[in-house]
Amino acid sequence: MFKNKKQTKFDYGAKKNLKVYGQSTPPEYDLDQFKNFNIKTFLTYSDNDAFSYPKDLEQFVNLVPAETRDDLITIKVYNKIK
Repeated sequence: MFKNKKQTKFDYGAKKNLKVYGQSTPPEYDLDQFKNFNIKTFLTYSDNDAFSYPKDLEQFVNLVPAETRDDLITIKVYNKIK
């Protein structure tokens, strides 16, 4: 997630990125857009998730504006891979 210290959309590789995004690299998410919504955001993660890294989560949580963050929820048994 934070390989380049940026929060980006999925990286398909240069060729498919061009098809999907119109550029060779995945675009960054504009996290400032959360400030325009009057909604609370619940972030979920799992210690058991093979694709979830604590450092990534910590960095992401710090990127989401505090005024929109409501809770960080741990799902103990979730994993994207069975």
